[in-house]
Amino acid sequence: MKKLMVFAVAAMMGVVSAVAELDQASDYTAWNTGEGANSTFGNWTIVDGDGGHFLGNANAQGANSEMINSANDTSFGLWNGGAASTEAYRSITEWGNNYTFTVQMAYQFDGGAKGFTFAQGMTELGYFTINATQFAHSGGTEATTSWVGLREFGDVIDITLTQNGANVEYEFVSQVGTLNASGSVAGTLDTVRFFNSVGSGGDGNDLYFNNMDVTAPIPEPATMSLLGLGALAMVLRRKIRK
Repeated sequence: MKKLMVFAVAAMMGVVSAVAELDQASDYTAWNTGEGANSTFGNWTIVDGDGGHFLGNANAQGANSEMINSANDTSFGLWNGGAASTEAYRSITEWGNNYTFTVQMAYQFDGGAKGFTFAQGMTELGYFTINATQFAHSGGTEATTSWVGLREFGDVIDITLTQNGANVEYEFVSQVGTLNASGSVAGTLDTVRFFNSVGSGGDGNDLYFNNMDVTAPIPEPATMSLLGLGALAMVLRRKIRK
């Protein structure tokens, strides 16, 4: 009965943790195709194109960019020196309404094209591209948006995607520049992709990213109260029988 009472009190107080899975570069001794699967993410698929992938220190992109590093000063990195894009993508296997995906991207030079896309299967839902003339984001209409201060070398972009019913709400926020772009696109998130198509090589054109996280919603207080009342009723019923 003590165990039931503890459960009842905890439920009445709403003591519950959101389901979360944080995936960082520091979790890997090697980062290659077929690795990285856990309870929330599928394995990585990596296409090196005319470049390659690596685990490295994002401070190569400037003092601001090092904030995305894991505890051992590493992040995921993509470089490219030719025409064929370097890409890294994976599925999200634990997902539902009100789930949230977050990740951080860091870059230095904004030449060429590199960034992030999110999709439902083979259907691209939206993207964020860093290129020589503007930063761009899409909400299903392939609209392009730019903002003041785009040449912030060593910038970090915080990306947040949230499933809201039949739509994915997205937000792209710059840690150094002035971007705060958001919107909504119809679809259900199940795949994320990072790419580097710069074509000019050099450390300054690398793309870094890290700290991928999926968080499940916490049950509403009303739901927890009902669970608590049910557990308490079970305790009282057992006590009366005794």
